[in-house]
Amino acid sequence: MAMSSKVEIKTFNGDKDFSLWKIRIEAQLGVLGLMNTLTDYSLTKFVPVPKSEGKKPETDEESSQTEEVPDLIKIEQSKQAKNIIINHITDAVLLKVQRCVSAADMWATLNKLYMETSLPNRIYTQLRLYSFKMLETMSIDQNIDQFLRIVAELGSLQIVVAEEVQAILILNSLPVSYIQLKHTLKYGNKTLCVQDVVSSAKSLERELAESKESERGSSTVLYTAERGRPQNRSQQQGNKGKGRSRSNSKTKVTCWFCKRKVM
Repeated sequence: MAMSSKVEIKTFNGDKDFSLWKIRIEAQLGVLGLMNTLTDYSLTKFVPVPKSEGKKPETDEESSQTEEVPDLIKIEQSKQAKNIIINHITDAVLLKVQRCVSAADMWATLNKLYMETSLPNRIYTQLRLYSFKMLETMSIDQNIDQFLRIVAELGSLQIVVAEEVQAILILNSLPVSYIQLKHTLKYGNKTLCVQDVVSSAKSLERELAESKESERGSSTVLYTAERGRPQNRSQQQGNKGKGRSRSNSKTKVTCWFCKRKVM
């Protein structure tokens, strides 16, 4: 019997996040015991053909005959799966799959519409992965999120990227300021995994941030000290001289002849 569980899943609106949305829907259906509905197109079952009264089967073939009939349990489970999918897509997407009879039909249509499995798309996605470079304007976590999105998209295309390969690509994508860490992990370990590279990179990220903050604080203190330092003697004397000349220039004197005060 299917369990009831409420999980918040982002509504799919036809953008590039179909691969991640697909993984979440599959997980939700798996929790509810409805995963088989995504591949069961018939929704039927085979039952033995009822024997006619008073008539015995003449051959073994007649005694083992069956007929295909609708499976009410499968039909109900398919409806539940369809409802879950419908509740997590926008109206624009729903218009494209509303005529699908079963959950399997709806799932196949969505995959056909939004999951390109053509050779050009597989090549393009793999090139994105192998040429991935971290941006210094983003944190390590943000860069790793972008990387793992590409890995998830490849997984939906049935392309599996080994753990060690992922770790090597992440290591190679680190910015120039992480060059020492790259050498350490490259030559200091026998094996490499994604968690080791990410943990080491995040630790160095914190150290670099603290170092920049410390340098910024030292610069602020030095600037404040320079502004508060008293002027040297020559500057003080120059300022005093300017003060005297300024005051003298404004002093009024009396003329010996006309007895008038002039500047």
